[in-house]
Order: sequence, then C-alpha cells, then structure tokens
Amino acid sequence: VNSRKSFFKKFGTSIFGVFILNALASFFFWYESFFWFDMFMHFLGGVVVTFFAVFAFYKMYSRWRADGRIWKVVITNSLVLVVIAVLWEIMEFSVQHAFNIYGVLATPADSVSDLILGLTGSLVALFYYFMKTKYERN
Repeated sequence: VNSRKSFFKKFGTSIFGVFILNALASFFFWYESFFWFDMFMHFLGGVVVTFFAVFAFYKMYSRWRADGRIWKVVITNSLVLVVIAVLWEIMEFSVQHAFNIYGVLATPADSVSDLILGLTGSLVALFYYFMKTKYERN
C-alpha cells in the first residue's frame, strides 16, 4: 500500500508540474517557439496518465505482476492511455472547429504523433513502475 501512495503522490506532482509547464509555455509562447515542445508535453502526458493508472489499478497490476503476466499490465495501461489520448484529440478537434482555428491545434498526422509520444511516455513510466516495485511481495 505504501507504493500505491507513492504513485498517487507522483501523479499529483506530475499533473501539477504539467499544468505549471503548460501555463508557462502558453505565456512565453514556447509551443510556437520550439517545434518539439508539444511533443515533449504529450510524452509527459503519457507519464501522468500512467502514474494515475498505476495508482487506480495498483492491486490488479500487482497481482498480474506476481503471476508473471506483465503483458496484461502493459496492454491495460496502453488501453487506458489510448482512450484518454483519443478523448484529448477529439477535444482539440472540437475546439479547433468551434473557434474556426484551422491547422493550429490538430491534424491527423499531429494526432498520430501525439498518440505515439503519449504511448512512449506511458511505457517509460511503466518501466519505472516495474523497477520500483521489482522486489515488492504480495
């Protein structure tokens, strides 16, 4: 249970960090100044979602790990990330069309790139979870 609390703290810290970083980026025009900044933020988004998923599904993930079914953790976590990323991209497209902003927020290629970067961040965070809980016993 101590590790579960640790992942909740990591989730809270990381989501707050992404919020502050996004606010700074918007204020200082980092999204427009650095082509890679949006990619970096989607990578971090994958990390944040994974910290939340590990907290939310900690008992299930721990059981699967103990049974040697790590692939279930990876697939479940990836599905959670994909659902959230697709909802985010739908929101971007909706905002883009509601305010007649074309070519700025979302294109199909950008959405695919965002999804891949989110999944990459998710896999890095899962690797961290696996390493952090390597010696934990149920």
